[in-house]
Amino acid sequence: MTYFAELSQSLRSAISGALFLAVMSLLCAVIYTFINRKRTKSFYFNCVLFTLSLALAALLSSASSLDFSLNIPCIVLILFTAGLFVYSAFIIINEYKISRNSLSPLSVKQALDNLNSGICFSDENGRIVLINHTMSKLISSLTGNYPQTLDEIKAALEKAKKENDTEGAYHFKDGSVWKFTILDTGSSEFSGFHQTYAQNISDLYEVNTRLIEENEELKKTNKKTRIMLERLADRIREEETLRLKMQIHDDIGTSLIKISKIMQGDKSEDMQRQLSLLENAISFFSQNRALKTKNLADAESKADSMGVKLNIKGELPKNEGAKDLLFSAVYECLTNCVIHAKGNEVFVEINESEISYNIDISNNGAPPDKPVSEGGGLTSLRRKTEAEGGKMSVSSDGQFILHLSIPKQEAL
Repeated sequence: MTYFAELSQSLRSAISGALFLAVMSLLCAVIYTFINRKRTKSFYFNCVLFTLSLALAALLSSASSLDFSLNIPCIVLILFTAGLFVYSAFIIINEYKISRNSLSPLSVKQALDNLNSGICFSDENGRIVLINHTMSKLISSLTGNYPQTLDEIKAALEKAKKENDTEGAYHFKDGSVWKFTILDTGSSEFSGFHQTYAQNISDLYEVNTRLIEENEELKKTNKKTRIMLERLADRIREEETLRLKMQIHDDIGTSLIKISKIMQGDKSEDMQRQLSLLENAISFFSQNRALKTKNLADAESKADSMGVKLNIKGELPKNEGAKDLLFSAVYECLTNCVIHAKGNEVFVEINESEISYNIDISNNGAPPDKPVSEGGGLTSLRRKTEAEGGKMSVSSDGQFILHLSIPKQEAL
């Protein structure tokens, strides 16, 4: 059997070095046990084993350097060193498994560090006793230093609030937005302790900002809509006024013609019909006049009451808008025929294309002695025609002709 003292200097140094490394591994295992859980009998046993192993390693090292005899079998030293390595590894692995399945100060700190939120606890003196990685990173980005007290956190938040004009939301350089809350723990056991909590509200802040922007856009849209509705109401009133003006113009014109004939002693007209027409004209001002029906029978009846023959060639428009314009133009031309041309016949020619109705209205009697200037009736008729998307023109070269081009599709 070979003893340690019989080995060469290099082998003794190698065995001594290996034993020293094994002792250091045992020291790591003892420290790991000390950090993770309470002191137990096994912990104290490991401390004693470490002390004895360290003494043995020191003794072997001295024997190597001083060259005195140490009669310990080499195989015993080698097995002890290997066993010490294995035992140390076993302790570390076992302690790791225990720490994973049990609650310890280190496991609490690790759990807090894994939170996406920042959290910090401070005692009654404001000294920080526990802070996770997220909170320390946030406060460090504000102050440039690792926080030590609650007052430092409050001062950093107050400064950021003044600089950025924030209201509970703090913006950081990485684009994230955080909300900080400082609360009393509310526990009698930890009276005076405070909890500081930081919550990432980046998504919520973005959604809220977008909602504010959308609300502003909605306000602008609502304002524009109100203006459009007001303008639409004004236009409707204008169109209604225009329609009434045209009706009054047509019927008053007819009434005046009849009144003139009565005053001239014209006996060709039925007196009762003339009086009825006069009553109809006066009823405009008493507001008892019934609405005028836009149809061919009414137009012929009106022409007959004025002593004018109405000649219509072609089919009447099918949509109400075009038909309304046609009869408004007929009423206007009937009045103008009697008053200006002193005629007794009106001609209406209707030609239909794929997209529009083309209407020419003329009359007999005296031709215009000068270019026709549009008055109230023709001007109102033009506005009404253009409102429907149509066109109107007047020709007075040798004969009065009113031309209308009315689209088949009614204007929206």
